[in-house]
Amino acid sequence: LAALQKIKKRSKATLNALLKEVDTTEQLVAYFQRHLSRIIPFFPVLLMTSDMAKVLFARITEPHFDQFIIKDSTGLTTEEGNAMLKWTRQAQVFGNSSANLPIAVDSFWQLAKSMAGKSVLLKKQHRPYSSLLSFNNTVFEQQQEVQFTSTPTTENLAIQFVDGDYDSARRVNEVECRKMLSVLSDIKGTPQNTFPRVGFVCATVEQRNLLSAYLLKIKQNRANGTEKIQHLERNGMGVYSMDELGGQEFDLLIVSLVFGLTNALEAVTKEVDYFNSESGLNALQQLLNSSRQSTTIFHSLPETFLRAKIQEKSRVGVFILAKLVEYTNFLNTDRPQKAQGLIQQLSKKIQQPKPAENVLFLREVAHHLEAYFEKDRIVKNEIIGSQTYALVIKGAGENSLRYIIQADGIFQKAKHFSYDWQVAANRKIEAQGYQFINIWSKDWWRQPEEAARQLASRIIRADK
Repeated sequence: LAALQKIKKRSKATLNALLKEVDTTEQLVAYFQRHLSRIIPFFPVLLMTSDMAKVLFARITEPHFDQFIIKDSTGLTTEEGNAMLKWTRQAQVFGNSSANLPIAVDSFWQLAKSMAGKSVLLKKQHRPYSSLLSFNNTVFEQQQEVQFTSTPTTENLAIQFVDGDYDSARRVNEVECRKMLSVLSDIKGTPQNTFPRVGFVCATVEQRNLLSAYLLKIKQNRANGTEKIQHLERNGMGVYSMDELGGQEFDLLIVSLVFGLTNALEAVTKEVDYFNSESGLNALQQLLNSSRQSTTIFHSLPETFLRAKIQEKSRVGVFILAKLVEYTNFLNTDRPQKAQGLIQQLSKKIQQPKPAENVLFLREVAHHLEAYFEKDRIVKNEIIGSQTYALVIKGAGENSLRYIIQADGIFQKAKHFSYDWQVAANRKIEAQGYQFINIWSKDWWRQPEEAARQLASRIIRADK
């Protein structure tokens, strides 16, 4: 209060202008954007996710900050990163150089390393020993040497199969959602009535929204647990989708993988292949690295499905999930030597997918297609086998085809090209529920809107 009174005396007009609209403004983002130059002097340090920064600072055209620190820049494109550099006089950029993460051609992290006046390799993570951290370090090669400094335990890692059905129409798993809520009763406060920082993380935005709605309903009805939820929220509890995890850290992380058997068909949804995409792999790495104390993961992927995926090393994301479940089962059944052996062998088994071709052009194609398809149907850098495809459009239904958009006959430019080999390779992928659609960059050069309309029409007709 004393600090505010001093500010009011020094800059009464500025403070009054800021406070005037606080009670009446409904759009806080618009309010922040409008008064940015006045707000910054009151907050010398601002902490936020990269997604929030892109929204709040979208109108900035000149430097407003002396220093800008960008954590987890691996998932940013050059366009997004360059926009951030315009906001600051000096920047520090952190990212991951793992060989087991697909790096897009237009990765801002790659560009930042080439532009930097000075770069430093951070090989060690300075935090208490964690079974999950050892797994993460090995899978994503975050440090060169992974040593078990003590016997692995399950104190900070638990994975539970809940056998819930995946509702493909709503993209939610009700059983997993209720399981996440049940964990709240096990969270204990200290004698000083303080609580850990808790993060709920869901593989789909719809599951995140469902859990948020449940928490809101509990508070509105003043049901049992309301007071604890309010305490946890004051201490930083949040509900996120996996794509929103960048830069976040929690004491306790509670995760719902959501995907499982569909309630209409006794088969695992194809949407689980999200984890094989570039964004899915980056989300997995962030997920495995966001907990300071413990992580609890609920999933509905049957054992037979995971056992099969352990043999498919080329589908990197789902392979990592299957290995994580196997690793945790070893710990749960008091077999730490088996867990240690899995860690030591794991990095040798992961196959790095080949990078996608024509990434920049196909990103522009994806941008134009957003006028015709929902954003969650447009998948960038999906990994299929050992190849990364820069643009895939999901079909409208759960069991519809997925359409791989190829530009300019990419393989025809190879030094040794075989048409017969290409047809045979494509047929193997088509047997998994994909269809190839070829486009030519010359058609998009002068009339991209018309080319997008024709491509969208072709996909919609094929869907029917």
